[in-house]
Amino acid sequence: MAAGYGLAGKRVELLKDMVGSLSRLAVLSNPGNPPHVPYLRETERAATALGLDLRVFEVRGANDLPGAFAAMADWRADGLVTLTDGLGGCCARPVSGHAAAAPPSTVMDSRRLIRGRTLQKPGP
Repeated sequence: MAAGYGLAGKRVELLKDMVGSLSRLAVLSNPGNPPHVPYLRETERAATALGLDLRVFEVRGANDLPGAFAAMADWRADGLVTLTDGLGGCCARPVSGHAAAAPPSTVMDSRRLIRGRTLQKPGP
């Protein structure tokens, strides 16, 4: 497993550490990106190990975000991770624009963190 794939699981662990009551984890994934398969596998492995329910919400571009966030709300997701993808870079601003509709805590692949529905950058 490439080191990057292991980071997908670490994001899940980080989110669970931050939000102890986390039980329903949404994953924002681009099905058009073949490398998402191992990232998703590692995310699922970590979620299972932590006893989390996981559901994948597919997004191919920024236009798919409103529907994905509405579906997450209907499912009552209480956490969200995004997988490593150019989608994170191109859609980081649109994702942050949907922060009010996002699950309460989110870890994004582009070194951004939405916690308490505000976009933050972790670190110093």
